[in-house]
Amino acid sequence: MAKIVYLPAKDCIFFRLGFCLYEEILNPGYFTKFRCKVLQKWEKDYDNLLDRAEIFGLDLKMVEKIWSKGNLQRYKEMKTCSGFQEGGDSLCRYLYGDICLLNLPKCKGRCDYFQLVGDKK
Repeated sequence: MAKIVYLPAKDCIFFRLGFCLYEEILNPGYFTKFRCKVLQKWEKDYDNLLDRAEIFGLDLKMVEKIWSKGNLQRYKEMKTCSGFQEGGDSLCRYLYGDICLLNLPKCKGRCDYFQLVGDKK
């Protein structure tokens, strides 16, 4: 039996750097495994900071000042990710919103979900 080889899907609305966004767009946020692990850690850190700020009665300006002091450290932490690659509109080339493209399924080519921009299915 012959192996099916799909045509490239670079023009598909779900295609990003060789990965397929279909499942994430279908159910945004449902698959936590797609989320960037570094950003998830930062969210927990920020929540902890807010909890501590509330205990000490700090205002939001002070919290933001404390948080911004750690920006350089967080950037260094982002660079420790095994999939980190400089570039794009965000800190990492593979960061798409809060999604790590490396955690998405690889694009197999023009599949049943293939859709050009402007097409209505």
